[in-house]
Amino acid sequence: MKFSVVLIIFAITSLIEAGESTSDLVVEVHQAHSGTDLWYRVGIINPTSQAIEWGEGHKYGSGRLPMCDLDGDTIVEVHEGHGDLTLWYRVGTVNKKTRMINWESSVCYEDRGRNPVVAIQGNIIVEMHQSHDGTDLWYHVGILDRSSRVINWGASRKFDRGQFPSIGVFKEELNTIVEVHQSHEGANLWYHVGMVDSTSGSIDWGESHKYDNGRLPMCDLDGDTIVEVHQGHDDLRLWYRVGTLKKKRGRLCGDRA
Repeated sequence: MKFSVVLIIFAITSLIEAGESTSDLVVEVHQAHSGTDLWYRVGIINPTSQAIEWGEGHKYGSGRLPMCDLDGDTIVEVHEGHGDLTLWYRVGTVNKKTRMINWESSVCYEDRGRNPVVAIQGNIIVEMHQSHDGTDLWYHVGILDRSSRVINWGASRKFDRGQFPSIGVFKEELNTIVEVHQSHEGANLWYHVGMVDSTSGSIDWGESHKYDNGRLPMCDLDGDTIVEVHQGHDDLRLWYRVGTLKKKRGRLCGDRA
């Protein structure tokens, strides 16, 4: 299995999220540099050159702050509405040969929210977002119907306070998840380790732990190894951490680099 890394590109008007599968396939989604058109590219990782060979860019909808995750050739994407704070999702199938995605229709799943993120493993979907009018953090657990390409969502559940949540799923063991976020005030960075119960549509969270200072954290998980990236707390330098998941303790061990 190749290691999964989530990349952040900081720009003034372009927000980009890369979702990676366990193969050499990569999908990137972003908001246009002006306006609210949403675009994607499909790429193939070249391990020799350590580069991504990108296909052409394609417009696929309208909205803001898109995020995605990929499991095999199935992609799930979430975004804010183009003119309001409704939250929407799409399911698609990636054609590696043509480097294009066959998208289903966009579906509204939440009346109000901000900064949505999503993770997929098999038929289990986990979505998180920030409250539309504050810093409460909420999540859904959903089940993807592979035949209809529709996600059946569980109830929305509050789990903490903060900003800009991000999640990584333990791909070999479905029920383990790591979440990182910026504090609701200031620039402290925090994480949780949780266990997903798809039957009840809930997550059994461990305690919240502060691990650094910074802004706009993102993470991804592969086996028991996690990579986290974030912007500096008082500048635009970019930082990363590598950690090891200790599930029995609900903690991560790692260093800043």
